[in-house]
Amino acid sequence: MTSALHKLSRIGSDPIRSAPPDFPGLVEAFGVHDAGQLRCLLELKNGFYAFESALHVLSDSGEANENGLFAWNSEALWRKEYKGMAGSAVFVAGK
Repeated sequence: MTSALHKLSRIGSDPIRSAPPDFPGLVEAFGVHDAGQLRCLLELKNGFYAFESALHVLSDSGEANENGLFAWNSEALWRKEYKGMAGSAVFVAGK
């Protein structure tokens, strides 16, 4: 994990989810390699907002009013509309 990501997590909001990330779920959804990278980020903070909420780093499974990584990266939500152009990329943030 880079020092820039550590700094970003420190200046960001409180974690969206207080629970630790669901590592087995991350592996199932994204594979071992991507899950390992996501775990490093989500163990710093399991989702957060930064830059006056201009950046939203998704938590693993979201909360009542927002999607998490599992839902946001599912084929059913929006990816199917792009007919494969989203490829195997894992989208972790947005706004």
